[in-house]
Amino acid sequence: MNSKIKRISTKMLSTVTSITTMATMTGLSVVCAADATALISWGIKIMATIATILGAFYTVQGVISYAAANSEGDGPAKNKAIQQIASGAMLVIVSVLINSFSGSLVSMITAA
Repeated sequence: MNSKIKRISTKMLSTVTSITTMATMTGLSVVCAADATALISWGIKIMATIATILGAFYTVQGVISYAAANSEGDGPAKNKAIQQIASGAMLVIVSVLINSFSGSLVSMITAA
């Protein structure tokens, strides 16, 4: 079992490294274009995408926790799972709002 865990962590490390490199190269291409609004817009979209992914993950994890707590009849764990579901859903909603208003956010940031 230990060898499988070590292999998973190695694979995760290489995946995170390649994703980080890809994001950095994309950011550098935007920076090299010398367009501040494009860079700010790209940053907002990246943050919104990360928030969407984390919110969805957190919501699914809350649903799984709720199912486990419901099967055991554990009231406090059910309340915690419901709060986790609500938090994840709110994170997804906020990221959708940020995505939809990214144009006005960019104009407010560049005007300041």
